[in-house]
Amino acid sequence: MNVRGLYMYPYSTTLMGVVKGVLDYYGTVVTDAAAFGGTGHAFFMNIHEGLCPSAPYCWEAGGFRRLLRNFGVVMEDLGFFTAAGSAAERSALEEALRNRLDRGDPCSMVNMDHQLISGYDDKGFSCLIPWPGCPDYPSRRLSYGSWEELGTEIHTSFFAFSRCEPRPESLLTEGLAAGMDMYANPSKYSGGPYRSGLGALENWIAAVEAGRVHIHGNWWCASVWSECRRMASSWISENICAFDAERFDSAARLSEVYSAVSVKLLRAGRKTLDSPARLVLLREVRALEEEAASILQTLV
Repeated sequence: MNVRGLYMYPYSTTLMGVVKGVLDYYGTVVTDAAAFGGTGHAFFMNIHEGLCPSAPYCWEAGGFRRLLRNFGVVMEDLGFFTAAGSAAERSALEEALRNRLDRGDPCSMVNMDHQLISGYDDKGFSCLIPWPGCPDYPSRRLSYGSWEELGTEIHTSFFAFSRCEPRPESLLTEGLAAGMDMYANPSKYSGGPYRSGLGALENWIAAVEAGRVHIHGNWWCASVWSECRRMASSWISENICAFDAERFDSAARLSEVYSAVSVKLLRAGRKTLDSPARLVLLREVRALEEEAASILQTLV
């Protein structure tokens, strides 16, 4: 069984690669930036105190899923599984996935990265990979029962997507409000060794200052959050005419700020960059993000 017309977008933000593929599948025509902005993900940032590359995946996404409903899509959590899970639990999950796929509902999973599940046969599920340039990661298969493709490090969530009544009139206002809330109430979105909002940059700067730079994590977080800010800049530009004269200049400035943040984060993510240069860039980003938070409050 194969879900026809399902495509996985090659974003660094693999959750959004799944979501944009689902929107396309359901015939919801939106730009890449609109998908990021309308769900609020364009404004999110999360950093582990040790710059672990897990930061883009370890956060509370309930608000994100609520905003996705404005696009007419329900993202249903089918459960979280570890290596300690029983065979019966895995079997029940597999049956649920097959039933949803048979109904025409796209499904996805996230272990190390988000993937769309594109179908199944008598041995297991077929999965789409996020990046064509990495043909062996993550796996294109998930074998029934064993889930052997995941190895011993299993911390996997599964989701199913279905339709609901869209609310396009709420996409701009609620997307911006979500962005403001991510700055104002960061503890709603992450905790423990992770911090979001402006605290994400404080974690990042502190890790570099202390020499705790996880080079791969630094590069990967920079790639993801740079992409989000680039989408934020584009989404605000796409909607610039929606702002009245009093707020037009502020919206235009916010687009400029996020564009600058995107470029500086890409530079800060370079693996060969020395720590002093990285700190300069991250402190500049911190100042720009403070300005962005202030502008967002004005716009909302």
